[in-house]
Amino acid sequence: MAAIPVNASPDQRMHSAQALYEKLSGDTGTDFNIEELWSYRLERVRQQIRSSNFSCMILYDPVNIRYATGTSTMPVFSLHFRDRYCFIASDGPVVFFEKPHWSHLTQSSGRVDEVRDRVSCRGATGGPNVAKNIDHWIGEIGDLMRCYGNDSKNIAMDHCEPALAFALQQKGYKVCDAQEPMEIARSVKSSDELYCMRVALAVAEHGMYKIREAVEPGITENKLWAILAETNIAYGGEWLECRLLSSGQRTNPWLQEASDRVIRSGELVALDTDMIGPFGYCADISRTWLCGPGKPTSRQRKLYSLAFEELQHNISLLKPGMTLREVAELAWKVPDLYAANSYAFVAHGVGLCDEWPNCYQLERLLAQDEGDIVLQPGMTLCVESYIGETNGPDGVKLEEQVVITNSGVELMSTFPFENDQFMN
Repeated sequence: MAAIPVNASPDQRMHSAQALYEKLSGDTGTDFNIEELWSYRLERVRQQIRSSNFSCMILYDPVNIRYATGTSTMPVFSLHFRDRYCFIASDGPVVFFEKPHWSHLTQSSGRVDEVRDRVSCRGATGGPNVAKNIDHWIGEIGDLMRCYGNDSKNIAMDHCEPALAFALQQKGYKVCDAQEPMEIARSVKSSDELYCMRVALAVAEHGMYKIREAVEPGITENKLWAILAETNIAYGGEWLECRLLSSGQRTNPWLQEASDRVIRSGELVALDTDMIGPFGYCADISRTWLCGPGKPTSRQRKLYSLAFEELQHNISLLKPGMTLREVAELAWKVPDLYAANSYAFVAHGVGLCDEWPNCYQLERLLAQDEGDIVLQPGMTLCVESYIGETNGPDGVKLEEQVVITNSGVELMSTFPFENDQFMN
């Protein structure tokens, strides 16, 4: 299924985004199957439990919970108020431990078989009963392990209160890291997941088109960024991981978030969507524009040309069977003038958010000791470029979202570049 065509008019983009969303939500019929998506993801998690010899996984991170169970309730709130968790073994029911009065939000969701009241092991919610609650928590999870786990006493967790980890060790359990195996599970997407991701990209690109039309002298960065947020919510999207839209001198160095700065004629405007769209999938693409009227300077044109060259070169490298080290070794060499400010990643994984694997620039990749990771069909990546000299007046950020196929790489993002303005 293609995303919104590059040459589509504003009305066509709006209708395309709406049509994709309606198909995915079941209003108009589609080959997409949410049940198959949930089953695929849960089985990927269970494969990691079996291969790692865990008795079970206990997941607190709402992104991991969503992947494994299809359940998502107030995910941003739950990221910093971690009291919801689920039990998953290699076989048997998925047991969800929910906040008081929240069970109705979870009972009919995804792959959850049973909902119980959560036991808080956090001082903020457990108060003076934390020690007692920890004993209760260990007892309840221990019973589930005896019923549905293997003989291992390895409990894999993505988040764990220090007092709970210590108590588990005192009782003979080994607390293992669940985050790495969860990242591995999430890294290879099914066709249904790719469908979801294309819908998120369609919505993001519709928002980007509206932002591009709104760029004019006198508008603020925040007002531009609000367009993407409004578009995302209007089409069933969820949240924005950051607010990476900047202008003029604030485009250099990169990673400065949107502000109330007023944009002026002749300045560059750059954004990075980092948008969690419909059904929880991420659209992470970047473009840089000129605020007119007028034409970009020769220096701005050079920055854009170099960023575009880096992006296209590095995309062309990607294919199944390549290691991250091979990609980093063959990656476009950033000229010395721009090296200190260049983007840390050649590419990074993307799914329900920015994910594993991470292909750093070569020197850092070797330091991270991740060079032997192999690209596989179904992996989705964001390929990054930032070009701007140290202490320079501005910079250019570009990024594309791709999927590794059996024969090479396929673009998932389709939003047009500014080649006519910057490169002719």
